[in-house]
Amino acid sequence: MASRSIDRRSHIAHREAAAAGCVACNDDGADSPRDQRVAARRGGHSSNPRHLTFYICDTRSIRELDVLVTEHGMAMNGIHVAAAVVRLANLLSGPSGGRDARSSHGLMVDEAEAQLLLDKLCRMYVDFCRLGAYPGARQHANVAWAVGKIVCLRLPPGLVDHLVQQVRVMHYSW
Repeated sequence: MASRSIDRRSHIAHREAAAAGCVACNDDGADSPRDQRVAARRGGHSSNPRHLTFYICDTRSIRELDVLVTEHGMAMNGIHVAAAVVRLANLLSGPSGGRDARSSHGLMVDEAEAQLLLDKLCRMYVDFCRLGAYPGARQHANVAWAVGKIVCLRLPPGLVDHLVQQVRVMHYSW
């Protein structure tokens, strides 16, 4: 029953985001016949989680990433959250010297906006950990790498301790 209400909320979130002009929701490029049928039933919105991962990784600014996370929060899974944390780290401290973190007008994105996004993503990461959504070490390693790379923002309290705890759990479960 809970799964059905999550699917319904996800569908509603996709429909509202598409109406707002979200690129990810307006994508009708489902790659399998089943995905195409589901997309047709959903008014052209792809149900393929890989599409959302692609759009997360393809964001060009922190503001764009924040909009994507906000509009698709209910549809995101643990892999999406880890990818978004990594993308935020790359946007903040990429090889371009921070140019990726600039808005389309060339102005640096407000640090407070980036901090709020980091806090939101870290809360989502911890929630997914509590749900057991990360069966392997890859997403934990990705998040640990990303928060280590983000030097210009304050890490949410307890995040590093939580990462260490997850590594211990993974280590002793092998």
